[in-house]
Amino acid sequence: MSMYPIPILLLLCLAFLLVPTLCFNDPKPPNIGPDPLTINVNSSSPLQLSSLAWDPVARRFVAGSRKDPTIYAVQLSGAVECLLTDSSVNSDTTVSAVAVDHIRSRLIVAFSNPSLLAAYDLRSLGRILSVPLPQLDGVPGGVAVDLGSGEMFVSSARRGLVVKVGSEGNERRVISEYKIFWDQGLGGVAHVSPQCILVVQPGTGKIFKIDSKEETVKEVIPIHSSGLLATGANGAIALLVGGDSIDVATNKSIFPVISEDNWNRAISYFEEHELFKLGEGETSVALAIKDLFTYALVKLEDGYRIVNMTCLQSRHDLRVIMLIVFVAVPIFMLLSGLFLIWIKNADPYSRSCGCSNLVQWGVTLRSWFHEELKIRLIERA
Repeated sequence: MSMYPIPILLLLCLAFLLVPTLCFNDPKPPNIGPDPLTINVNSSSPLQLSSLAWDPVARRFVAGSRKDPTIYAVQLSGAVECLLTDSSVNSDTTVSAVAVDHIRSRLIVAFSNPSLLAAYDLRSLGRILSVPLPQLDGVPGGVAVDLGSGEMFVSSARRGLVVKVGSEGNERRVISEYKIFWDQGLGGVAHVSPQCILVVQPGTGKIFKIDSKEETVKEVIPIHSSGLLATGANGAIALLVGGDSIDVATNKSIFPVISEDNWNRAISYFEEHELFKLGEGETSVALAIKDLFTYALVKLEDGYRIVNMTCLQSRHDLRVIMLIVFVAVPIFMLLSGLFLIWIKNADPYSRSCGCSNLVQWGVTLRSWFHEELKIRLIERA
């Protein structure tokens, strides 16, 4: 074999190494800023927002007020308008959580002080039902809706309980009383399947799986037994499509929790996903799902932004994949080419010794790997 493959391989390696340098020259996770992934919430008056949901019919976000019983519509352009203010409730009543049932064209609102669940028609904005929830001790933690049955689930921010409300408001039942740590309030609720909902308990960092039919409660067990699934959570939770992944928010970060066995066990990526960390002066308030992506309502010193967190994560994952492809592959190609050239040009004795040594190295590496795996399995047990 002639030596011409060497310069060709070197040129290929140079090209492969330059591409990721030019295309992915920011080694740090991107800060949340005014880019196409961000919606700047523009309002002529100061806002105090508490919750967020996506209305797929009107193609807009809805957000609840932390200071009065007002629901705002936030357009993709960032424009804000008052969607409705319920004059039938006390003026000091506030919005704790919102959800959208687009199948029935309903806006579901959980109010605080007193605790109340209401549903409004998304077209006429007229109230459809109103259900007092004294069991919640004044403050709901989150709300979710079963799009199949129309049943609604509301958690208490002060007690370890979840209330199920029928689609017409005629059924009201506590489905988790005394089965979750009673003195610790609950946060966001996510409906996973016809019989399964998930709820976060911020004070303990635990996630619970509730069977809404059998009314049984089980803690979702962390796959890494030394950690918690929702460390430092502020209660916000968003269920991603497929039911096997949720995003959980703390004040300063947003991270995924994933399960592959119907939420008997799960793994949290709290430390690994630094991309989800917010910047100085930014605090996560709520999460919502829009078009298969997770959006976070982020409070700034001078207002609010709505940020597409899933796209940011996907962009980071793409950078990692491209770096692997453009760095590891050419290095492997270069080493393989040099090895083949050496085999071709070496004398028979050196070639035989070199191949034998290479095989011996492979056997030694395999034995070492098996021993390490055995030790790790013993430690895990």
